[in-house]
Amino acid sequence: MSHSHQRDVLFLSLSGIFLTALVLGNVIGTTKFVTIFSFSLPEWVQSFTPSLVRDGSLYTMSVPAGVIAYPFTFLATDLISELFGRKKAQLVVWVGFFMNFFMLLLMKI
Repeated sequence: MSHSHQRDVLFLSLSGIFLTALVLGNVIGTTKFVTIFSFSLPEWVQSFTPSLVRDGSLYTMSVPAGVIAYPFTFLATDLISELFGRKKAQLVVWVGFFMNFFMLLLMKI
């Protein structure tokens, strides 16, 4: 495999990771939640802990699933920018923007 071909495969792979994480993060970002941790609250803390953050005596920390996908977008664009230059990174970001717009149109049909 030539060096040029390897660079093309790397660019396409990083672009695919960015675009997948971006679109997937937006689609599942508000519908799915991931529990980071949960633990039992002591009796004296339960009295003043809002019911929104506890289920009975169990405290749970949940975040939208999109929070997990977002760091991959940053990592991919950072690597693309470092390895292939600012112009290629901007191109991938613009493609991601138009993919999100296209996804919005498809979801509204």
